Amino acid sequence: MLQGLAQHCWKGTEAGRMGCYDFPGETWAGDGSANKGVMGAGSVRFQRPGRNLVVRVGREEEGVSSLRPELAAIARTLQATSLEVDLLYLCDSEAALNKVSRWIGSGPRTTLAGDANVDIMTSIIECIRERVLRGARTFLVKVKAHRGEPLNESADTQAENARQLPSGCRQWTTRTQRMTYEWQDNDGLKHVSTWTKAVRNAMIRGGAEFHRQKALNQAENNWKGSIGSTDIGLHRIGQAASIGAHSDLMDSTRWG
Repeated sequence: MLQGLAQHCWKGTEAGRMGCYDFPGETWAGDGSANKGVMGAGSVRFQRPGRNLVVRVGREEEGVSSLRPELAAIARTLQATSLEVDLLYLCDSEAALNKVSRWIGSGPRTTLAGDANVDIMTSIIECIRERVLRGARTFLVKVKAHRGEPLNESADTQAENARQLPSGCRQWTTRTQRMTYEWQDNDGLKHVSTWTKAVRNAMIRGGAEFHRQKALNQAENNWKGSIGSTDIGLHRIGQAASIGAHSDLMDSTRWG
């Protein structure tokens, strides 16, 4: 399929040296994008360069994360691939691959209870289960991001394009019952999300700022109480400065 310089280029990449572009089944790459409160997922097929999948990922009301669109790209690719065809999927998200690998040979103890992305994970698990029943193999391969991997870079472009889709094109929009928090960062940008480390850090910063301002206000009140009104206070400061200037502390004979 690859010829000339393109063949040497693709075969010399990380995925190429692993033989991914010689895979007898379908070879896909997917990526996710989360920016400015919008999430998008995209994937491309090696055997058919024009076979691109894009989806805007919903439920931004509970905050955005990079993991959710990465999982969406995997789910959408599995949905678009025939259940009887072997699939090799290139992914640059270790977190997404670890999320899926927990369900491989884990037994009945693994659960989706409390999972923030239960809607997407359910689709992934069901697709893989059906593929196993049909005898099709599924390979999820980790590649490095932004290292010039052609298929991965194309998927990254599709993920960015997916973010530009109208809100009516969103998938996986069902809200959970989790509480959301709203705060502003140091640059004044507003954020909304469920409980995360960012929320916790924002609360800590807010509490620290409250106590700092409270201490400053108390110090200001104490200062005003000790010197009285502004005019009286300035008069006392002037007197103190005048006395200090003529005291023996400023006597040149004292200091030689």
